[in-house]
Amino acid sequence: NLNSSPTFSITHTARSLSTAERARRALLIRIQTRSAYGIGGPTKSHIEENADLYAFLVGVLGIAPRPRR
Repeated sequence: NLNSSPTFSITHTARSLSTAERARRALLIRIQTRSAYGIGGPTKSHIEENADLYAFLVGVLGIAPRPRR
């Protein structure tokens, strides 16, 4: 978020990583340096975000890809 201090973002990320490591949980952190704020972002950005999310879930859940027919 461009409205918050970079120091806050770094501190929050470090705390989240520390908590996830202690709990042995997976954590998805996605950082965009050039993005619009809110829902009005470009379609490409939304597609990339969803692709990252699905790839993360597939990796965490251990889902094997189905062979193509």
